[in-house]
Amino acid sequence: MKTPNSVLIKTTFDEMIARWTVIGYYSPYAVDNMKMTDLGTLRSIELFLSDIERIRTDIFIKRGDSLRNTSNGFKVCTQFHPTVYAKKWFPFKFLFNDILIYSESSSYHFREVSRRFIALFSLFNLNIKELVQDGNEMEILQPLWVDDPEQKVDPIRLSLFNQKMRKVDNFNQLNDSDMMSINVIISNYREVFKGSKIINRLDYNFYKKRNNYIEYFLTLLNQYNGLFIFSINFYIKNDYKTFNLPQIKKDFFNTLRSKQEFSILVGYMGTWEFCEHYGYFFRVLFFVPRKKINDYNELFDNLIHTWETFGYSKKEMRDQPTYEAELSNISESNINLRTPYSVIGKKNQTLISAFIDSVINYTTLCEKYFFPAELQMFIFEHMLDNKKEKALGGKFIIDSLKSGFSRSFRGHIKN
Repeated sequence: MKTPNSVLIKTTFDEMIARWTVIGYYSPYAVDNMKMTDLGTLRSIELFLSDIERIRTDIFIKRGDSLRNTSNGFKVCTQFHPTVYAKKWFPFKFLFNDILIYSESSSYHFREVSRRFIALFSLFNLNIKELVQDGNEMEILQPLWVDDPEQKVDPIRLSLFNQKMRKVDNFNQLNDSDMMSINVIISNYREVFKGSKIINRLDYNFYKKRNNYIEYFLTLLNQYNGLFIFSINFYIKNDYKTFNLPQIKKDFFNTLRSKQEFSILVGYMGTWEFCEHYGYFFRVLFFVPRKKINDYNELFDNLIHTWETFGYSKKEMRDQPTYEAELSNISESNINLRTPYSVIGKKNQTLISAFIDSVINYTTLCEKYFFPAELQMFIFEHMLDNKKEKALGGKFIIDSLKSGFSRSFRGHIKN
């Protein structure tokens, strides 16, 4: 049975917000002080767009015309009636309150938010604020208004409408013109969305990746009649030199494959992460056949010790960073998996669903809705130079990361 899109959005955002809050990347303070995009607002926008993509009608339905006595004399006016979706999303604060998006650093142009977000505000962008880096300072800019005569939008009227909607808190404050304006916003989004082959292609790629990860997990689960799963964060600390962190990760997994004590590890999946305190690090969930786990504390200690001593090698690129690791919760948003380790039986539908909804959705779909600029830059910096595109101003444009490594990864350790 296909998972409803609303469930995918909710569970992905739940884990995204919870996990990033725990590591210190996301905080209400940063949002309140206009230093980071409000992921709660972003979730509402994605859920709203999911709804209006499914329905073919306006959310305010025409119910006929009436003759009204206005300040300009009698005039025929169209009346509108709110549908269930209009009532569900009223008062549409996520459309009209200020929204901050991080769009430019000292060296890069990038897009943290989804293409759906850009499509929604491509014309009605009076409330979008862009966070850009100028030297060592961060500035908040208002994008320039682009007057498109084909759209026949009056920017002054739209600005007044935008200001009014920020104060609305009941339907009686809306007139028919306001309802029509909201219909126009939605209609404009649908036109942009319908003509975007890129969005449809991205949707397919993300869902294909999610399905592949689910199949990988269920195959291991059924093959070994249940799995012991545990999660570890692997930190690479160094303040004065950059390293080829993806290569270090690759070498580390090859080291695990060469050691007999880790032969019980049959698979893994993980993600690259970032926060100011730890810098760039990768988090891995390891899979062990549940009947083969004896002393899991010894396994944890051996793995962490292998990482901590990973720098003692003949490879110069590995001998200067400080390697640290610690257990982390399998999920931060699902109470059943808010633990560093757990056993999931192949018939335990509750835990299987919890793992898919929180862990796999976060691992594979997070970038669909919000892709932290720091992680985009990290991947971009490790691409070949001939794959990097520069803007006229000399800054790199991060628009496609196809030639880089993936933020998420999975594989087998047992040979």
